[in-house]
Amino acid sequence: MSVYVIVSGVIGALASLCAWFVTNKYWTPKLKIGSKISKHRTGDNKSGFKYRVKFENRGKRNIIDIEVIACFRLKGLRSKFPNNWDTFYLPTSSFAYDKVAILRPASKGYPQSIAEIKINNYKPFKKGYLHPDIITKANHKALTLEDVMEKHEYEFEIMILGTNEFSGTRKFFAQKFTKDDIVFGLFNEVGVDVIPDEHDQESNGTSP
Repeated sequence: MSVYVIVSGVIGALASLCAWFVTNKYWTPKLKIGSKISKHRTGDNKSGFKYRVKFENRGKRNIIDIEVIACFRLKGLRSKFPNNWDTFYLPTSSFAYDKVAILRPASKGYPQSIAEIKINNYKPFKKGYLHPDIITKANHKALTLEDVMEKHEYEFEIMILGTNEFSGTRKFFAQKFTKDDIVFGLFNEVGVDVIPDEHDQESNGTSP
């Protein structure tokens, strides 16, 4: 093997490493999902509540073609397979679709995105192996996130896919939530935090 081949190989490897570093450091989406789910009262559905999660663009470039996925994993729904997990993908947003065309950088003062988690009328929860209370409430279009979390062993996660507008690099983001992460209140105008509603008598969905 000649010196030329060795040198060319080393230069090629260094160039690839440099390109990988620059892409991952500067040209990938940088997105932050809030650590709390906002819950507030509404007359728009029979459950009486809306659940929303906020996310923001922490980078310097636009993020495009954003997909928002709300996922429930429930364990032990089938008696013959008590250790199996069943996966359910809930619709998101007020318009019953799960895509955001563009999210501009929060650092430049642009408004950030809030996705509604659509649970009260979720069709797969209307039948099957779930707890009877969940099926009944789903059929009455009155199901809440807490109902599902209280009746089954669960994992609940918000997953987001987004693409850097400049480089075309696509990246996956995820945030897991528990029942304790559901907070009565609305989002702060800046950032992704929920401002707790101190005047509401409910705490994490449980009436006194």
